[in-house]
Amino acid sequence: MSLLMLCAGCLLPRVDAAEPPDASVSTRTAVQEASDSSKPIQREAASGSHRGGSGGETAAVSGKGGQAGAGGMAGAGVRGSVDSMPEGVAREGEACSSAGALACSAPGSVARLMCNGSSWSATTSCESGTRCNTEDRARIGECFYMQSECLGKQADVSYCASVSVVRVCGPDLVSARNMPCELPTPDCMDGKCTCLNVCDGVCRDVSKDSEHCGSCGHSCFGAECSLGACQAILVTREEHPVPRQTQLGQDAEHLYWMNTQGVVAIAKSGGSTKMLARRTLSGGGLVVDGSYVYWSDVDSGIVSKVSRSGGDPIDLATGLAVYRLAIDAKYLYLGSNAIEIQRIPLAGGAPELVASDEGFVSGMAVDSQFVYWSSSQSVMKTPITGGSASQVARASSSITGLALGTNELFWVDGQMLMKVSTSGGQPSRLAGDTGSGDIIADSDHVYVASFNLTKVSISDGTLENLVYIPRGAGGLVLDDTNLYWFSDSQVFKFHK
Repeated sequence: MSLLMLCAGCLLPRVDAAEPPDASVSTRTAVQEASDSSKPIQREAASGSHRGGSGGETAAVSGKGGQAGAGGMAGAGVRGSVDSMPEGVAREGEACSSAGALACSAPGSVARLMCNGSSWSATTSCESGTRCNTEDRARIGECFYMQSECLGKQADVSYCASVSVVRVCGPDLVSARNMPCELPTPDCMDGKCTCLNVCDGVCRDVSKDSEHCGSCGHSCFGAECSLGACQAILVTREEHPVPRQTQLGQDAEHLYWMNTQGVVAIAKSGGSTKMLARRTLSGGGLVVDGSYVYWSDVDSGIVSKVSRSGGDPIDLATGLAVYRLAIDAKYLYLGSNAIEIQRIPLAGGAPELVASDEGFVSGMAVDSQFVYWSSSQSVMKTPITGGSASQVARASSSITGLALGTNELFWVDGQMLMKVSTSGGQPSRLAGDTGSGDIIADSDHVYVASFNLTKVSISDGTLENLVYIPRGAGGLVLDDTNLYWFSDSQVFKFHK
């Protein structure tokens, strides 16, 4: 009788939720049907010397995985005989009674047997790469692909499945037993649980110890350690959507941003958000000084400010589609989608044109002499008092973000982190493969937020991926201790 073999996802092991961690793990996704019959194939334990159960009754299991077959009980397998015959194994020619029941000629073999109603006889062998199952009682005699973890392994020999899990492959190489290593021996080496990291005289599990995460002495500063890496701390989850095009602002104690209902604030340590100014907003720029929060709303074209403690908003300008803001001691600088760099006195007054260009402002910064901005493929600057714009650098790809360091400008050109002196000169590559996204710098490092938060040394370009951000990040800011960002209407922080 020929059999049609189908397997979907059967390289993945299945752990029975009801079993302890060291219980047998078996792949159970293969489906087997008789090609000449619509009825399920019945499998049973061999009669005579191969009896199942304490009562000596013949056991059978259905081809549909656990339904009772003729003369048997659901979930029962082919039992070993009194002469130590392994479970699920039968000998050709020995007696059986349930036609269609399956068995293996040996654990891990490709040869299979089928009961013809009176005795076991050879049937279709397992195809290349599969083995006859003897360990999953609901699938005795079916063919399964060997677990990828057991390929090339020896049966019943322990090895390290990960840094903290010992695995033993079953005799048929289609099942495995996982044994997690726990303190005081949390590490796996040479197939045994041991201790590889003694920190301050104590064995530590560096895969999840938040004070010794990944290595001795590497603290997560209150964050969770998972798989040897510090995780970001959730500051808050917004109840209202955060517009995609917006900036995150800060002072010494608080973070500020806009959602679709207004401008809000929260303590950097977390807690409840406070609505400072209620307005329907679509996104834009946002900056903070010692007294006010300033923001622009692209759809309405209004630039406004409100006291950091909250109150009635004050409109500073109208009719301007401003995407980016920058601030110094006297002026608020506005970057629009038409590359008109303007400024407004912080106390209020008419906007003044600083420079004109073409394109879209993707980043903006200001120091004591110049205002800098990035457009589609250029980094530009102009005196804060106004005048002709000059090109600082030309990019080979699309620019995302702009950061001002102590004496240098940084930007991402495609996937490359670039730098140039604020006084001009030849741009140079600082690092590659940083991802593209928001960017910020301190005196020693540049940080890029994309789907990874990446830290790059300014001195030598050494790159370190700090934390994975599955939904991407934006609005990146930093203080002396932490980095903060948006991700999917949530605000996170990470010790830098």
